Amino acid sequence: MVPTAIVQEPLLLYLPQGDVEWGKRVRSLDEMEDDKMELVYEDGTEERVDLVIGADRVKSIARKSLCAGIGGFLPLIASKALQDSLEAEGVTMTFGQLCFFGYSTCSTLLRHLTHNVQAPFIQWRSTYEYTNPPDKNSVEVADIKAQLERHADEETSTEEERGVITGLLILPPYVTPRLQIDRASRAFGSKSMIGGCIVLLGNAAYAMPPDSDQDSSSLLATSLLRAATAYEKLRMPRVHHILDFAKHNGDAKIGVGALRYITNAQRMLSEGYYKYPNALFKVSAIGRWEFIANGPQLVEDIRRAGDDELSFHLAASDNMQYQYTTKSGVHENPYHLKIVRTTLSSCLGPLCGEIHDEITDSLGLLLPAKETDWNTVPALKGMTELIARVTNRVFVGLPLCQNKEYIELCISFTTRIVIAAEIINKTPTLLQPLVGRLISPYRRHLKLGLKHLEPIILDRLQMVNKYGKSWNGQPNDMISWLIEEAQGDQLEPKNLIMRMLFMNFAAIHTTSITLTHALFDLIAHPEYLEELRNEAQMIVDDDGWTKTSISKMYKLDSFLRESMRVSGLSGISMMRKVINHKGFTFSNGTHLPYGSFISTPLNALHHDEAYYTEPQSFDGFRSFKIAEAMDNEEDRVKFLFTSPSLQYLPFGLGRQACPGRFFASHEIKHTLAWIILNYDIQFKDSFNRPANQWFGIACVPNMHAHVMFRKREAKCLQ
Repeated sequence: MVPTAIVQEPLLLYLPQGDVEWGKRVRSLDEMEDDKMELVYEDGTEERVDLVIGADRVKSIARKSLCAGIGGFLPLIASKALQDSLEAEGVTMTFGQLCFFGYSTCSTLLRHLTHNVQAPFIQWRSTYEYTNPPDKNSVEVADIKAQLERHADEETSTEEERGVITGLLILPPYVTPRLQIDRASRAFGSKSMIGGCIVLLGNAAYAMPPDSDQDSSSLLATSLLRAATAYEKLRMPRVHHILDFAKHNGDAKIGVGALRYITNAQRMLSEGYYKYPNALFKVSAIGRWEFIANGPQLVEDIRRAGDDELSFHLAASDNMQYQYTTKSGVHENPYHLKIVRTTLSSCLGPLCGEIHDEITDSLGLLLPAKETDWNTVPALKGMTELIARVTNRVFVGLPLCQNKEYIELCISFTTRIVIAAEIINKTPTLLQPLVGRLISPYRRHLKLGLKHLEPIILDRLQMVNKYGKSWNGQPNDMISWLIEEAQGDQLEPKNLIMRMLFMNFAAIHTTSITLTHALFDLIAHPEYLEELRNEAQMIVDDDGWTKTSISKMYKLDSFLRESMRVSGLSGISMMRKVINHKGFTFSNGTHLPYGSFISTPLNALHHDEAYYTEPQSFDGFRSFKIAEAMDNEEDRVKFLFTSPSLQYLPFGLGRQACPGRFFASHEIKHTLAWIILNYDIQFKDSFNRPANQWFGIACVPNMHAHVMFRKREAKCLQ
């Protein structure tokens, strides 16, 4: 008998995206006079349906119209494990109290429905009536034969007799309302329309596939092309990962580890950090093993590795599925890195005035001037909008940086990319090209990007064609820098637009998260405010708001470094992919093959008492005090917010360290200095810092926390 998980995977993995609603449970179930069933949910809402299927039984007015059971077809490529089991078993059947479920191979079935495409299929069928079902451990051949003969003897009902079914409603733990079966019918070339609604309760929700038409596969072939997200978050991580890694690595236990890594990555990484000092350990991430290089020497090995051995960009490209989500050559030609590393950092001085204007304008809009009243702001949302505007003041300039629709596009771009990438990563490799094209947000992003950016880009390209790449009056912004660096088809407007959105993807959310963490720490530790205000006031009084003056705020810099140490962005750092076909060998002899993914511990490292005194305590001036004790400037620079080391890795280390950290640092310090000097701040609902939220390896400031601002009398409102 084939394991249950192998049956569940191909039937449930391809539910259409967006058709799942969580948390619905049934309170009561009653038969109505119109031959319908009425369900009342725990939240008080009601639903009228045609058929209700429980974990092992059926309660239905429509039983007669569906007496032949329900069934359909499934491409055999959906599961290698299922394919192997069918070759060995031929037929598989399971029995419940009043339920039968089975499947078998098909030879030439559905050829007329799939445009003569030659592909192996399996046929599945379930009936809900079985007299005296046999025990699953003692099924006789005669029992199976009798059940199959029963199907063979039944006549197909007419459309009017059997009733119609439009959708499938599944609960608990999830609800799939009103699947679009009519679209699937058209895809099969069928003229029939299917209507109605079925409800699956309890275990029946995953014992039955999302195909409800008698002798028809009206939904599965279409939904094969789309990935299921919601179901996988609860049940499918275990099933899918076990199957996927059993096929590729022969280790079914990885599925359990992958689920644990999703829900408790911080603890797993901490366990590995202390259990395997100065060695590599591995954790089961989504779809693969993740190798964690633990200890200074192994981190140094990664830092020294050549660009032809380990690649951060290709690791990120695989994780974010750039070939589907952003396209436009981002995954093949990262020419933007040179711009960020050189041009963007060098232009901070000339553009500092514009950055300052946008910070003050954005905060003024976010926090209307009220001398005595408090303004309450959703912290992370507010800081994200502020950073998006400030960043785009440098990227595109006025007035577009203040356009609400454009700013929303820049912010939502990241969310949609991450969600799409997560779905694609969870999809079997064979189907990723199909799923990637179907769920990619590329077209939606490009459409809005064309609306806002194409006129500007076309005008710039026209000036370049007329006067050359460096022309008098050329705006000093990211659009100009990209045009100057791009070659060939990368100069096409659509590719420049997607590159601009990708730059926002890299710049906005990491910066706004770090800024929000620091804002929370400022409120939670008010003992630092007076010294930070005095430092900022003294420097601004002498030098104004310039790149140089911001860089002199060493106490604020130390506070940010400590905030990043305690909270940070992630549980890991220095993500790399082995790109040398010979693999990569560490100094301790450990060899990893081509295609392996490597990273280093971050949160555990930053809380190691071997490197930090009282690491669980927040010491805002920790780095400042260490630097002050140094004899020369060269040593003091090593303890700045943007200076990575073997013990401080939020930006990575070496040639592939984050190139945008200097721009991000300036934005954060400039914004915080202005807030410190011009506002009183406090939490809305508590005196305590809101707890961080962990999503896998990502550490995010509490997304529901609100911060209150009140205008204060300040000397430097210039």
